[in-house]
Amino acid sequence: MEINITSVEEAKLDYSKSLEELTAFFDANANNPEYHCGELMMLGYAIDFVDIMGKIANVKLDLSEGSIAILDQLLIALSDGVKKGVFKQQAFEGQLKGATGLFSLIVWKNLGGSFINSNVGYGVSVNGMNAFVLNRVGRRLQGDVTSDLASLYEALKSAKENK
Repeated sequence: MEINITSVEEAKLDYSKSLEELTAFFDANANNPEYHCGELMMLGYAIDFVDIMGKIANVKLDLSEGSIAILDQLLIALSDGVKKGVFKQQAFEGQLKGATGLFSLIVWKNLGGSFINSNVGYGVSVNGMNAFVLNRVGRRLQGDVTSDLASLYEALKSAKENK
């Protein structure tokens, strides 16, 4: 399979802000053509994911590295829920996008890097290391225990440190 990366660009948004500040920014700029991009879409997905997980799982997610372990646990629980018929396939697909958005934001806030768009989905790039987050989250949601987000994050962190 050939992977075609159609764009690699520095993340446009200021991830030094809190999730609440980014939510206000999203609400203010959702109709601003300057921000009609995949990155703003990932922000919207992340905001929705944090909100719904707060309601259904009673967890508090933010953009800290500590949220990655919680995110991994949520993905396992969602996977189990789909397998057991508790969640419908549509919920799986929505949470796939939301978890992808949240993980991407955590990377940009803590490691920096670039936003990438490819024929295999959105992702992040840190110091030249491309990570196709959508596919990783998808495999995790399908029950692949080797596709945890914590190890992906550590690999990206290592790439940043080895500039």
